[in-house]
Amino acid sequence: MKNKDRLDREKEFHNEAFATGKRKKVKKYYKTTDRSKNFYRDKIHKDVAGKSVLEYGCGPGSQAFSLATAGAKVTAIDISEVAIEQTKAEAEKQGLEMECFVMDAEDLSFDDHSFDRVCGSGILHHLDLDRCYKELRRVLKPGGSGIFFEPMGYNPVINLYRKMTPDLRTDDEHPLLNEDFELAGTYFDEVNPHYFHLTSIAASFIPVASAQSALAGPLNGLDSVLFKSLPFLKKYAWITVVELKTTAKNHSA
Repeated sequence: MKNKDRLDREKEFHNEAFATGKRKKVKKYYKTTDRSKNFYRDKIHKDVAGKSVLEYGCGPGSQAFSLATAGAKVTAIDISEVAIEQTKAEAEKQGLEMECFVMDAEDLSFDDHSFDRVCGSGILHHLDLDRCYKELRRVLKPGGSGIFFEPMGYNPVINLYRKMTPDLRTDDEHPLLNEDFELAGTYFDEVNPHYFHLTSIAASFIPVASAQSALAGPLNGLDSVLFKSLPFLKKYAWITVVELKTTAKNHSA
């Protein structure tokens, strides 16, 4: 019952978010994350032609369309009926073929070993990760991988911002912690988190997008140096792009 209540809350929140476009109001603050977003896009598009790809969490601004354009066989799911309707409409507008389903990422209806790649942006931290990882491992083909763009949960500045903007997030979401990567290691053969944005967070508070980009460039470079020379700072990153890999010889989770 508790899990159903949580899923109902998530569905209600995201139906409203997609219907009203509430998240578009804060996009100007996220120009700083271009570096991590580009890294994520490059990862999920690498050698994707002819591969079967499942996107967790879709909508009119998702990566499903560019993946399909690049030659992937795309399936997109979301818990929100509004998101699926908008995804289908955008796919039809672009003349792209893809399958779209309203579905719970913790209880997938796909057969075992259905996908070469599973990806998603800002989705894992809304899920029960034990259930999610188990399903993700099940539907990946041997040698397949999951690639996800997610927020981290340790940075005090970002956590303060989260407290100040409760209407932009659900009650049940949980930005990722180190133990979430450790849990992933019980299901996957490789867990590779990549970390982004520490000092570059400061650029998010500049209201002019061009100025944000100008400052974010050198600060992102500084972040890379800091993460390499002082690894303990990685946990304070704003964003992680995490790769979850299976070996060619799969096993049951």
